[in-house]
Amino acid sequence: MTDPAAVSRADFDALCRLQNLTMLPGEADRLFEAYKKLRVLLARIPYDGDIFEEPSPVWAPGVRRLTR
Repeated sequence: MTDPAAVSRADFDALCRLQNLTMLPGEADRLFEAYKKLRVLLARIPYDGDIFEEPSPVWAPGVRRLTR
């Protein structure tokens, strides 16, 4: 498994440019560190690879009536 915090500063700067983010140098440094920490936290969330495409089927007991 690759390190989720192993994002390069150049890649991060490219992401910021794509989002039209303009920051002071200190702000950019703090946001970069926070982004790496966020990637670590997101990597810890379990991933269910068997998620269906939308519209998702809904499984319910036969005694229930589903309405939208």
